[in-house]
Amino acid sequence: MRVLTWILCGVLLLVTGGASNAYVSGHSQSVLPPARSEGPLHATDAALTAGIALPAAHAKQETVEKAVATKIPVLMYHSISDNPQNRLCLAPTRFAEQMEYLKQAGYHSISFKDLEDWKAGKPLPVKPVLITLDDGYRDNYTNAYPVLKRLHLKATVFLVTGFLNQKQFLTEEMVKEMAADGLIEFGSHTRSHADLTTLPEDRLRSEIFQSKAELETLLGTPVTAFCYPAGRLNEKTVNYVEKAGYHFAVTTRPGYAELSQGVLLLHRVRINGDLPLDQFKQMLP
Repeated sequence: MRVLTWILCGVLLLVTGGASNAYVSGHSQSVLPPARSEGPLHATDAALTAGIALPAAHAKQETVEKAVATKIPVLMYHSISDNPQNRLCLAPTRFAEQMEYLKQAGYHSISFKDLEDWKAGKPLPVKPVLITLDDGYRDNYTNAYPVLKRLHLKATVFLVTGFLNQKQFLTEEMVKEMAADGLIEFGSHTRSHADLTTLPEDRLRSEIFQSKAELETLLGTPVTAFCYPAGRLNEKTVNYVEKAGYHFAVTTRPGYAELSQGVLLLHRVRINGDLPLDQFKQMLP
């Protein structure tokens, strides 16, 4: 009897083992779901499979608190490079220091696309800040972009389309790469950085309208923000910017941006190259 029992157990083991091996090798059908081809289970998948309750962070992304903003600091940068003799050049170490402070202090970087909500009276993430870089220097790609990407901060680069691919300025490929990342948007800074208040009608139209068209062709997306070269403007230039279809334009007038200024005359906070961190902090709301 004991021998018969051992024989029956052996038969059962062979049957079940054979079925399991057949499933693994794919030689017979099974009611089990097919094996995943992606490799090890993700932590979330594994938790769900095991019937484990997930923490809130896995179940739902943290929501950002929002509020209606009356004033927004629009930070104005130019070259991010080591050149102490030029106040438009901010050392890369100082730029990184400032960006890290913004992140640590709870500021939320926004884009001009986000300003559409502001214009409509809708709430924005609390402590909004708009980071802008004028002229499109190549160091915006080599020195600023890696910092912004590491900290996941949005920024807007105002390009002079006639400077593209020239020495010390961004190339078209750099612009495309930055735009594809989703953190960097681009606005127009005209075609040649000319003083718009001195130009004849046809040239004025080209600087404002054509630069927009060139950027939109390069990027494949609408360009809605404009920056007046050296802050030089008059009633005619503002009218042309509006006719060209820009939704926003920034000046060099000091202060925070407010809707009462007009969306085509927004003020900015100039960040000079010799600005220490403690003073930078004081310039923010």
